[in-house]
Amino acid sequence: MAIGPGVQHDPQGQLKGCQYTFSGMNNITDPTNLDVTTGKVVDGINVDFDDENSAITRRGYTVGYAGSYHSGWNNDDGTTAYMVSGGWIYEFDGEGAPYAIIQLSNNNHCEFCQVNDVVVYSNGTDFGVLGGSFNQRQVYSPEFKSATLGGRCLEFYNGRLYFARGSSIYCTDTFDVEHVDVRFSRVVTLQHTITMCKHVEDGLWIGTEKYVYFLAGRDIREGFIQTIVAKAGVVYGTACKINTEDIPKAQNTNSGVVFLTTGGICSGGNSGKYINHSSTDVSFDVGTSGVATISTTKGISQYKVVVNTGDASDYNPYAVDIDIPITEY
Repeated sequence: MAIGPGVQHDPQGQLKGCQYTFSGMNNITDPTNLDVTTGKVVDGINVDFDDENSAITRRGYTVGYAGSYHSGWNNDDGTTAYMVSGGWIYEFDGEGAPYAIIQLSNNNHCEFCQVNDVVVYSNGTDFGVLGGSFNQRQVYSPEFKSATLGGRCLEFYNGRLYFARGSSIYCTDTFDVEHVDVRFSRVVTLQHTITMCKHVEDGLWIGTEKYVYFLAGRDIREGFIQTIVAKAGVVYGTACKINTEDIPKAQNTNSGVVFLTTGGICSGGNSGKYINHSSTDVSFDVGTSGVATISTTKGISQYKVVVNTGDASDYNPYAVDIDIPITEY
């Protein structure tokens, strides 16, 4: 317990205790307005304390609707969310229950990618566009046009949508994600199945089941220079775009990617800058796929990833939970 008056914190800023005697629950005053120093607060459950020693509700989310949904995605301002259930794409706009809008050919994992004012989706087989319209299409040669096929690892870079099919990366026509120009659609074919495609300012980071590559360049018409960066497989679904201010060793730009490999948690930046952040710190089974996010709390950014270490049909979200503070490197 605390040895001095008021709220007591440990070196990590977590509440240790207070010096006051418990006098019962307070249901009259709004807990968000309680000042710790008044003696009305003797314990804090699911709350934080601000700089003025007031109890504040921890950041979190309220479950509005529950169901067998997967492949969730939402836009940056949180006004629209998409998800998949039973072979249908559902839309949720924050009002009422999610409603079905697109029927898919299967109930597999589906990816979404924001492209200007529209959202493209694909489950590896189906491909389509949700909302908005393209008003800046540049048709080079209509006779060479072909409809975009389904793929994964969707990434929008310099006006083109890049996507993977097996061991190859393809791209669409400029400002026309619904079509490819068959003369300029295949970007590269590698030796193994592609599991990641993310862009930085001057190229594409490509991951496969066995290697990490950097494709230096800005457009297929100008050409890309391919380099093998690491002999480590990238776990599908674990790549996150980052602000490299969170990784001082990366470079002084705002473009980077963090991803999980068979050799540890790694980052890729401009000009093929590659760092393995955890090769000497953690050991784990990377599994076949995963999900990841960048969480920033009190100025500390962390890369959080959960992977499937068993059969792909038996996803266990608690199998591996790695929490690496990016800012320590």
